[in-house]
Amino acid sequence: MKRILVLIGCFSLAIVSPHETAFALVKWKQTPLLVYSADGRKIATCTDRGNIRLWDAESGQKFGADIEAPDAAAAFVFSEDGSTLVVASDCPADYSNVKDSLFFSTAMQVTTWSTATGRQINKSPVFNGIGSTECRLGPGGRLFGVTLLNGDVQLWDVAAMKVRGTGVSGLNTRVEWDMLFSPDEKKVLVTGGSGKMLLMDCDSGEVTGNVMLYAEQPPDTFPISIYSYAFSQDGTLVYALGEYHAVLRAWNSKDATPAAIAPSILQYRGSALSPNGRYMLSKDNQGNARLVDLKLDSHKNTVVERQDTDPKESGHRANCISNNGKAMLQDDTGLVVYDFLTGKQRAEIAWNKYFAGESAYAWRIPHLNRTEDWMIVFSRKEKTAVLCNLSSANQQITKINRAGAIAFSPDGRKFAVTTDGTDLKTYECAAAVRELSH
Repeated sequence: MKRILVLIGCFSLAIVSPHETAFALVKWKQTPLLVYSADGRKIATCTDRGNIRLWDAESGQKFGADIEAPDAAAAFVFSEDGSTLVVASDCPADYSNVKDSLFFSTAMQVTTWSTATGRQINKSPVFNGIGSTECRLGPGGRLFGVTLLNGDVQLWDVAAMKVRGTGVSGLNTRVEWDMLFSPDEKKVLVTGGSGKMLLMDCDSGEVTGNVMLYAEQPPDTFPISIYSYAFSQDGTLVYALGEYHAVLRAWNSKDATPAAIAPSILQYRGSALSPNGRYMLSKDNQGNARLVDLKLDSHKNTVVERQDTDPKESGHRANCISNNGKAMLQDDTGLVVYDFLTGKQRAEIAWNKYFAGESAYAWRIPHLNRTEDWMIVFSRKEKTAVLCNLSSANQQITKINRAGAIAFSPDGRKFAVTTDGTDLKTYECAAAVRELSH
């Protein structure tokens, strides 16, 4: 069975622009994908046949030949200059070097393609026994990480198509894993099962430190996943939250030694971290939400509270916090956007008004543009998106039907949407409210 790559960063099923604040297949039929180049001039979409189509973002017109990636493209990213597309694909297993009779039902491969000619530039070996969910493409398409069948982690140089370093052993990546690059792209945090994390140096590919989220092993019956993690704004610290206790932990990114956290912060149970590591969202069972500023010390620490008007017994169960202090608070009935820094509610979306499914908010992923004045809530499962103006005094919400994939442009002024990867529509955010409302 082929699987879909979950990106991120930040907990999204949509392929999004690297400049967004997001709260992460077979040839005959797959989920459409859409991604902008870093300069916002090009767009790549993946059709339901697995081919990749290139578009001029300004005109919305297709250019060049389709890229026919091996079997099925599951994720892709432009190089920084937009000249190359790096593609992670599910593909047939390679039996040429297999010495035993083990049958591999899955395999994946990373390939690079010229956006000018549509021709293949280079390709990695076929990784037998794993799918595209075991691969992470780094920012700018310079590196990719892969977890092998035995659970080892490797960091690869895309241009040379060679592994950096010796790889990592002993991380329980077969349970769950992810990769997060530091702001300067010098370090990468690798998270695995059992609350274990590793810090790797991007240049050498070697491990610089091991991190355990819990000093003591939690009870066997308790989930021990790491559900939120981020580098600090200057990249010197790594923050993480786990389900057991939900107390914030921090380490120095240079050598993985523990870092002190102010007592005023430790008294709160964390619910989510902002992607830039500046804020922590805290929620309790009485419906109280608090914003904790991690940059300030204990004497200046800012804690802003918001009491839900109709708190659920266990509080909101799916929460995100943006780089500028906007909280996305979700439950079975809808989503509320609350700006902690101004003390104002920016939006409220009732699920039953805009989406057809019931109690499926886990599929409805909020994305903010770069300037955080627009939000898109996208449900790939329901092929529906909602565009919301977060800066308007009067709430403006617009429904977008037949959305197979959607993303903001890097500057945040526009967005693009495709139904199945063979079509493309681009909109100015402000104009889209008027155009799509008719």
